[in-house]
Amino acid sequence: MTIGERIRRERDRVGMSQRQLALAIGIHPNAQNRIEQDQVDTAASHIVAMAKVLGCSTDTILIGRPGESQAYAGKAARPWFHELLRRD
Repeated sequence: MTIGERIRRERDRVGMSQRQLALAIGIHPNAQNRIEQDQVDTAASHIVAMAKVLGCSTDTILIGRPGESQAYAGKAARPWFHELLRRD
């Protein structure tokens, strides 16, 4: 699951529209749409603001709920982490 998909899941969970979330965190609704479609990366400050408005943690948005993060880590984080360790 992507960051955009996790944002949408949490937004749907609380019953907010994209427009409502965008206005609550101070961005244009079109920008919120592009974030949820994974067309653009979003600033850390926007992720923090979304988490506050949606009543979830930034971890929920970034890596998912318990159980989801393990699948992500196995496919993406571990190779990157091991490559970083090899450089030192």
